[in-house]
Amino acid sequence: MPLIIKGVEIKPVDSIKYLGFYLDTYLSGEVHVQEMREKVAKLVAGLSSITGLTWGTPLVHLRKIYMAVLQPQIMYTCSTWYIQGRKGFTGAQRVAEQAIQSIQDQALHRISDAFKRTSQQALEVCLHVPPAELTLAKLAEEACLRIMTSPLRSTLYYILLYRRKWLDNGIGAAVYSSIGQAYKPVGSSDTHTVYAGELEGIDAALEILLQSQPRGDNPHEATIYTDNQAAIRATCQPGRSSGQYIIRRIVRHLGLLRDNRSRWRVRLQWVPGHEGVPGNKKADQLAKLAAVEATRRFAKWWKDQWEYAKHGRHLYRIIKEPTKTVLQLHEGLQRAWSSVLIQLQTGKSALRSFLASVRIEDSPQCQCGLGDQDTAHVLVRCPIHINLRLKTLWKEARETDYRKLLSEPQWVQQSIDFMMWTGLLTQFRHAIPLIITRSQ
Repeated sequence: MPLIIKGVEIKPVDSIKYLGFYLDTYLSGEVHVQEMREKVAKLVAGLSSITGLTWGTPLVHLRKIYMAVLQPQIMYTCSTWYIQGRKGFTGAQRVAEQAIQSIQDQALHRISDAFKRTSQQALEVCLHVPPAELTLAKLAEEACLRIMTSPLRSTLYYILLYRRKWLDNGIGAAVYSSIGQAYKPVGSSDTHTVYAGELEGIDAALEILLQSQPRGDNPHEATIYTDNQAAIRATCQPGRSSGQYIIRRIVRHLGLLRDNRSRWRVRLQWVPGHEGVPGNKKADQLAKLAAVEATRRFAKWWKDQWEYAKHGRHLYRIIKEPTKTVLQLHEGLQRAWSSVLIQLQTGKSALRSFLASVRIEDSPQCQCGLGDQDTAHVLVRCPIHINLRLKTLWKEARETDYRKLLSEPQWVQQSIDFMMWTGLLTQFRHAIPLIITRSQ
């Protein structure tokens, strides 16, 4: 029955919009995902208005537009509507993942102008755009950590934290003293602050003291130096300071050290930038080591996914792991050149080897009769283009490994020019005058 408040009838609806988020009856997020998908589809289609084969915004800038404008629209409030692993919500989780993956696939194909048969995983590596499921997990972790370090944390009975890794600058904590040393990767700079790193460092120092009780009955003093006043204040007066999940450990360890059976007397002391503190240099080195270790762990998830992916194996033979150096190959390239590079790297181009696989050509054989007309054959082996190869690709030096020709900056531009001059990539025939203009 309808709800009536002060004579106004409020009718029940299946969903409502609040702060840009659509709440549905079962809080599954499916309505929001559908609305988001329709909205973002228009934005993705809008990329076509600023791109063309031989003109338009360069690939590097299109990627920036996607990462800075479209992706935030896609992922908005995802920590609310993306419910991972919860019983009864696997269907909603699958719908959300498929929607995000589909949107990202469409966007990357428009940015790169790659063939439709080019796998999404390959384009993510070429453009250095993390997989959608990794981005979702990262944002969910950030939201969880924000809650855990806020006053809301004390009102929560249970929080499940998915410890996924993310490729970014890491934050580490380190302790160095005469009785022991320790370092601990804290996390990425997106999810953690230097303040959190300082708290973790204080906690690590307390753990060393607990494990190293001095001999004899007389108490010993231990001074923990830090240059972060906020960390000291939060430790002495926990209250509702941020970083509660770390502060709680610190308070517990301090309680153990204050026990009559402990022979440590602990003091926290602030120093400006650790000036004059013995072991400061070593502590800095350990902290940097922890940050590097965190960064490496964050990269491993994506690297492992790429290594065992079912698709994009042609690109994998050229690029073994996702790094920004792959994207940097496109710096300074016009859009047509970037598209050619991606097609050659992925093996999905207008050469007969690929066209025969999709039944556009009858045979994958090159006209020279010495093998299939694929990227490696045309670049370094086909005798039909030997003179052109000597004039363009091998004008100053010779390289016969096609993987290096498509992955090393000193060879990329020449490789693209050579392929365009062959005339085999017919969709780019209108770009050849641009080569002549540039050479003049």
